[in-house]
Amino acid sequence: MIKHIVAWNYQAGLSDAEKQQRGEQAKEALEALPGVVPGLTSLTVSLAPLDSSDRAIVLEAAFETPEALDVYAGHSAHVAAAAIITAFTTGRVVLDYEV
Repeated sequence: MIKHIVAWNYQAGLSDAEKQQRGEQAKEALEALPGVVPGLTSLTVSLAPLDSSDRAIVLEAAFETPEALDVYAGHSAHVAAAAIITAFTTGRVVLDYEV
């Protein structure tokens, strides 16, 4: 199994209401991907980090194989969801590992 962790911050200048609205929109789009992207077994997005966190949004996903992660990266549904979140975030950090 492959774990895929991605974290972002909001771009400067967004109000709290904008952060909430855009975060929820991205969460909905991303969490709809399991069952659509082959080999993606789970995906959750958290918008409520603890104050000790360096990032505001985190995505945790699991894939059957490294190849499934590659399929996800180029899948049209993922590309569309990623466009939503990249429109209002910055500071993307990624960690992929095998368990």
